[in-house]
Amino acid sequence: MKSNVNHANSVTGQQSPNLRLSHLKTRRKNWLGVHIWLGLSLGLLLSIYGITGSILVFHEAVAIAMQRYPTGRPHFIYGASTPTKTYTVCQNGVDAPGSLLQRRCLVMDRYSGKTLDVDDPTIGTAGEVFTQWQWPLHSGQAFGMTGRVLVFLSGLACPVLFVTGVIRWQQKRRAKKSKPRKKPELYSKRSIYKQPIA
Repeated sequence: MKSNVNHANSVTGQQSPNLRLSHLKTRRKNWLGVHIWLGLSLGLLLSIYGITGSILVFHEAVAIAMQRYPTGRPHFIYGASTPTKTYTVCQNGVDAPGSLLQRRCLVMDRYSGKTLDVDDPTIGTAGEVFTQWQWPLHSGQAFGMTGRVLVFLSGLACPVLFVTGVIRWQQKRRAKKSKPRKKPELYSKRSIYKQPIA
């Protein structure tokens, strides 16, 4: 019967449903392959464009900071999210005698390159020095690589505690379900013996 249907379809020029489905699957697989490879190729190119573009945008700001303060190395660059914002270039390894914080940040105008503010650990009031210490303490940079590793591990502690807590809760729940329930006793042995005999 099936061969007769296929023969009839070949005579009338129509494809069988199974053959049509096979063609659709093949076509879908081919388009999926094109989509994946094209997406990976374009993703790689766009990543290169984004990285090189960021370097070109911030190159002038870094050059201005290094020209004013040659010591230290650029560590953080905060870009301007709006036309009225400023660029901030932070340097680590700064030669700052009398200060444990070897970090300096230079705030500049994004258009003229004019220096608007300098966060220097060797100058400023006690309040400014206190403010400058907040990020190094928060990120662990104040204690070098050891401090950064400790901050990283402490950040992992929260999700680990959550996952282990869920696991322990499920274990207790399973144990409670598998434990046989005791039938309630109407009278205990002690209550029977303690009852007065009439």
